[in-house]
Amino acid sequence: MLNLNWKYVKTPLDGENLIENLSQKTGLVLPKKYAELAQKYNGGRPDKKVISSALGDLEFRRLLRVDSKGNENIMVIFLSLLAYGTDLFPFGDDSFGNYFCFAKKSGQDQPVVIFLDHETGQQTEIAATFDLFMNQLHA
Repeated sequence: MLNLNWKYVKTPLDGENLIENLSQKTGLVLPKKYAELAQKYNGGRPDKKVISSALGDLEFRRLLRVDSKGNENIMVIFLSLLAYGTDLFPFGDDSFGNYFCFAKKSGQDQPVVIFLDHETGQQTEIAATFDLFMNQLHA
């Protein structure tokens, strides 16, 4: 995985495990690397934040907060995305209100990474795994 520097990491987690709770609600087995990053860099922003895709270059602004502080934590966003499907697990966003999510894909053990356009509801696969997604980030 890329060597990233993280800025604006939020205070240590307060004992809640929103990741596990949401994982159970969606039925998704989340990548271990994601869980480790989310716990360590709660709400943080990586120094490499561009990912190239079929949609063009996209901005990965930050990991969503995995504690219940603030109005942009992962649980609040998960609930707001239920209209797009119950199997979406948001983990990051861009500066325009769009989300990077894990989603189930038939025949795969690991969830794929999708980009969810909040205006159109369009879901576009960005990477087959979280590791591939993180390795594709660049400045």
